[in-house]
Amino acid sequence: MDLQPDKLEIEILDDPKEKVQWKLSQINPDLNPQNDRWIISFGTKDPREYLEFTGENNVMQLRSFYQSEKFACERTPFYKKWKWTGLLIIGSAFVAFIASVYLFALPHFVKVMASKVPQDWENSLGSAAIEQFLLVEKPDTVKSYELNQFFGELQFVQGENIKLYFVNSATVNAFAIPGGHIVVYSGIVDKMYHYRQLAGLLAHEYTHVHFKHSLKMIFQSLGSYVFVSFLVGDLIGLSTIILDNLNSIRNLSFSRKFETEADDNACKLMIERGIDPKGMLELFEILSDPSGAKKQNIPTFLSTHPLTKDRIQHMKENIKSHSEPVNENMRLMEIFERLKQKD
Repeated sequence: MDLQPDKLEIEILDDPKEKVQWKLSQINPDLNPQNDRWIISFGTKDPREYLEFTGENNVMQLRSFYQSEKFACERTPFYKKWKWTGLLIIGSAFVAFIASVYLFALPHFVKVMASKVPQDWENSLGSAAIEQFLLVEKPDTVKSYELNQFFGELQFVQGENIKLYFVNSATVNAFAIPGGHIVVYSGIVDKMYHYRQLAGLLAHEYTHVHFKHSLKMIFQSLGSYVFVSFLVGDLIGLSTIILDNLNSIRNLSFSRKFETEADDNACKLMIERGIDPKGMLELFEILSDPSGAKKQNIPTFLSTHPLTKDRIQHMKENIKSHSEPVNENMRLMEIFERLKQKD
């Protein structure tokens, strides 16, 4: 027998001139050899050829010459054999855990954080955000004053410092900024025909401010940024991130839960003040434009405050469940008419 680096050459005893060559790549050693006995096979398909080595010296000689992993004659320990598989399983489990935290735990966590942030920080954020907004959108000073007068007459405020801005624009929208800022475009007011509709709109937006819906949705949209910022106590860095994404505030789409909460509280506020809550339902009807005449120009308000059949039906049932008296408020009517006037 002649041991060569790439093959094993075997002499046939009956015919010394005849030699059999086994290529090393096709040799399959027994993985459980004994010290003095080792069987190796040759070939990739059955029936294979076998060769048995006996004697400790012969076995050691073969093992010494062929020092590749194939002839190591030791089973790979389980933990080594499955090392990479184990790492893959552990890594996949870790990724799945992070994904579950991000998808399920993180949204709840950021909502809780939004409720816990210092009011001073939220006010500072709101001030910086509205300053950026006012660099682009120029509010009508006179009508902004009238709008604030209208809101003050409603007496919704429960401790917050609310400030409203009236912007002359065909945009049919209104939105709330954290810190008590509410922006109303003339485009949405132009569609109204009664002050109770404006009262419903402001009650709805005020609720988003009061329950910190805007802040919660901003936090949720930024997700991991908020989480990391809170962990390291970097509220300044968080403010910078939010301000860099300021456009997301005006285009913020609220969850169904927040919209229902805003609708319910708006209806409650109006009823408590003797304002006909059907103003909310009329506002929905105006914006949804049931005539279909303007389906090609969907109001921005609907993209951020989507109206569903369930939401409208819920509002109808909410209104039916109340029978409190309704009082006409002449002061609100006068201010509303001035807001409707064109310069």
